[in-house]
Amino acid sequence: MEKKKINGFQLVLLLVVLVVGGALLALGLIKRSEYTKNVDQFKTQATRLAKMESMEGYPSDESVAQLKEGLVSYRGKIEGVRESLKSSVVTSFINVNSGDFASKLNKSHEEVKRVYTDKRVSFPENWYLGFEKYTAVPALKEATGILSYQLDALKWIHLKLGEHSPVALNNVHRSALSQESSEQKKAKKTPKGKMAQPVYHRMPLELTFTSTEANARAFLNDLAKSQEYYYVINTIKIQSIEAPEGAEILVEDNEAAEPSQDGASEENLLESVFDNTETEEDEEAISEDNGNKLFEQVLGNENVVVFLDLDLIYLPAKLELPEIR
Repeated sequence: MEKKKINGFQLVLLLVVLVVGGALLALGLIKRSEYTKNVDQFKTQATRLAKMESMEGYPSDESVAQLKEGLVSYRGKIEGVRESLKSSVVTSFINVNSGDFASKLNKSHEEVKRVYTDKRVSFPENWYLGFEKYTAVPALKEATGILSYQLDALKWIHLKLGEHSPVALNNVHRSALSQESSEQKKAKKTPKGKMAQPVYHRMPLELTFTSTEANARAFLNDLAKSQEYYYVINTIKIQSIEAPEGAEILVEDNEAAEPSQDGASEENLLESVFDNTETEEDEEAISEDNGNKLFEQVLGNENVVVFLDLDLIYLPAKLELPEIR
């Protein structure tokens, strides 16, 4: 029996059909997967859109009311801060003749010097409220307005310090203001050509004095609570020193200096600055001395040297707040 011969053309055709059919099948599976994925995404987006359409539009009346309530509360806080800083708002300075400023400086110096003398406070020989420069040269008339403001603020500091009976005024340093120089730097301008208005101005000052702990604490509290001027204390450095034997200790007659019922001094803003840490040796000394050492610590019988780096701040204008609608 004769074998049937395989036709080459049929074999090639069969292979082509198989390859093309496989490719079409694979392509169909891929397209079906993409179709299914797109259908799922469409259904997800349609569900999300339907959910959003059912929601109430934003902002709602309730959310608007909450926002206005928050703005009113925030505005009230701003107004409270502004009210407390009202005394520090200076829209303009009134310049006077150099001679009038010199006369005011002399009167202020004599007033403070008289208080320090009555309180037996020692002070540097050539001290002149930080304005020693103007004992030899006249002040520029254009600067007398801002210098008078700073002079009043320094006078307030010295009179307040004198009220708390320090042992000594060691040093006062007043950094020169730009207005004191005839070559003032030109003010920066905004892109629109308008003069840039700073939010605040600072006048750096340094003050060093010796006092009892209680009196120094009372003075610093008055400085921090001042309603007349706005002082920012940048740095406080305190060094404890022993009072000379036989020296008279002046203690303020105020709440910060008197012991409370439980034998501890009243808490105040600067209590942590003068925190006295007692060791076991201190406790033994207290018990041996029948509590006298503790009593002296409460009254502030140890002298301290206090260095203050502070800024006198003034606000150039009142900022108008936008209306809440």
